[in-house]
Amino acid sequence: MSNGVWTQLDVPGAAQTVAQGINDAGVVAGVYFDSDLNQHGWVLAHGVYITVDVPGSTFTGIFNINAEGEIVGAYGDTNGVQHGFIGTPTH
Repeated sequence: MSNGVWTQLDVPGAAQTVAQGINDAGVVAGVYFDSDLNQHGWVLAHGVYITVDVPGSTFTGIFNINAEGEIVGAYGDTNGVQHGFIGTPTH
């Protein structure tokens, strides 16, 4: 598709930004990689980026967001085990 409206999404300071999901309110969620290529989650709501890291995790990834603003994703613990999560990001 070459026609349409495109909006570039870049988490400030990120080396790479990936959008993973969007809800009916236009809130977007995804993952970004910092300059050391560590993975973090992000949510873009009303023009404001909220970065998301599960406390104590080695990485956080957000895969989708629902109409209530709940996010789902995965994170890694310090033992190298990956877990799924559901949460609601706050500023």
